[in-house]
Amino acid sequence: MIWCFLFAHWNMLAWEDTEMSFDLEADKKMVKEVLRVLKPKGLFVFTTEVDNEFYIDFNANRVYSPESIRDMYKGMTPIEEDITRGEGETRGIYKGCWRK
Repeated sequence: MIWCFLFAHWNMLAWEDTEMSFDLEADKKMVKEVLRVLKPKGLFVFTTEVDNEFYIDFNANRVYSPESIRDMYKGMTPIEEDITRGEGETRGIYKGCWRK
């Protein structure tokens, strides 16, 4: 099992010598690596911020839509998913457990 807390912040900022850079593909690279190292039938459990659509918030974290999460994890099966939102809020916290 692999567990990742706050997937949205994964490698948003990278320091190269004295310059700060953004790797907009870092989350996709991490998913590819999870799929590579996870054993068959292994579990990936993670949390991330979620809203009605995908966007990058203040160059600090990614906010995913449920659809963008499912697109990113094609080839895996969701075992359990939950979204916690405040009353009247569209933004919330996604909690997911996916099987390879």
